[in-house]
Amino acid sequence: MRAHLIQMDTAWEDRPANRRRAKALLDRATQTQGLAPGDLAVLPELFDTGFSFNLAVTADADGSTQRFICEEAGRRQITLVGSRTVLGPDGRGRNRCTVAGPDGAIICEYDKVHPFSFGKEGEHFTGGSRVMLFEWEAPVVEDPTGTSAAASGQAQPDPAGGGGSVSNSAASQAGSAAGGAGAGASSTGGGMTWAERVRSGLFTGPTEAAQQSASQQARAGFGRAGAERLGPGRPGPERAGPGRAGLARAGTGAAGGSSGSGKGVVASSVAFVPYMRVCPTICYDLRFPELYRYGMLSGAEVFTVIANWPQARAAHRRALCVARAIENQAVVLCVNRAGNDPHLKYAGESFAIGPKGETLGEAGPEECVLSVTIDAASVRAWRAEFPAWRDVKLLG
Repeated sequence: MRAHLIQMDTAWEDRPANRRRAKALLDRATQTQGLAPGDLAVLPELFDTGFSFNLAVTADADGSTQRFICEEAGRRQITLVGSRTVLGPDGRGRNRCTVAGPDGAIICEYDKVHPFSFGKEGEHFTGGSRVMLFEWEAPVVEDPTGTSAAASGQAQPDPAGGGGSVSNSAASQAGSAAGGAGAGASSTGGGMTWAERVRSGLFTGPTEAAQQSASQQARAGFGRAGAERLGPGRPGPERAGPGRAGLARAGTGAAGGSSGSGKGVVASSVAFVPYMRVCPTICYDLRFPELYRYGMLSGAEVFTVIANWPQARAAHRRALCVARAIENQAVVLCVNRAGNDPHLKYAGESFAIGPKGETLGEAGPEECVLSVTIDAASVRAWRAEFPAWRDVKLLG
């Protein structure tokens, strides 16, 4: 399967213009880079406004950016990751990552846990308190032998924007999804935390789970983790989308336009099965490894880092992403914005890092789409060959 990193030159506080720009880049990816049903596309942090604290202008109060994410995901039958400003009941902002699945329904919403205090984000935005995961789902393709497998494809460079490419194979068996338990269900472990499940062996972990069917994975404990804590008194990892894990879905979206609730926008006969588990994170979160550790212990195999990361600290972003990938034996997809805003210059230079710290693909400074192939089997093979994840100890 492929991931498409949409590196935008975001227009300052202009939501309609930025949605048009994002659509044009998604169209480009479809036309020149093979964006196809089941692929993952990722937009930068606050792609519709830029990193602005002018909440009266930037807040998605009418739900139009949420609808855009749902409609584009459903129309293209992809998983689409975006970020927008949402006003909380306290009148303060939430830097919210919204993810829609191939049926156009919202499958995850994650609020940035760490507002950027140095940049005064914390004066206007309240941080979230939960680590979230979502299923990146692949379409089921019947091969001539009758075996159902997740669709695969090769990465293509972006001739217009200088994006990178990767040639490793994406072929990976998806397994049967029939009879799977819902994401909210867990038949083992009771109220144990994820870390306790790992140590006790009840949580089979990223490696063994790759060899089980989707329904077996759900029964192994990849359900909601409401009992986990992210620091004192803070609820931790939670799986998004009740009833989604382990279930092949065929056209669950409703035909027609979407609503603010994130309803699906297309009807389709394509069935999708879970391919990889993804943990969304936002920009400054990258400096806090414990968030990523909780994500890995919850079953994450891919981390998305959507950012407005300034050029002045570009070296930090690369070093931290490589570290997060190596220490969690996971893929890290970092999507940064390009261009300038009234305050800062941004480097662009989005990239994908593999579980051994290798660069899978890298963009230049200009607006572009970087498309890379993500091989679930290789991630799981590395975790099986060198299972450092088993030795995690969360102290304190």
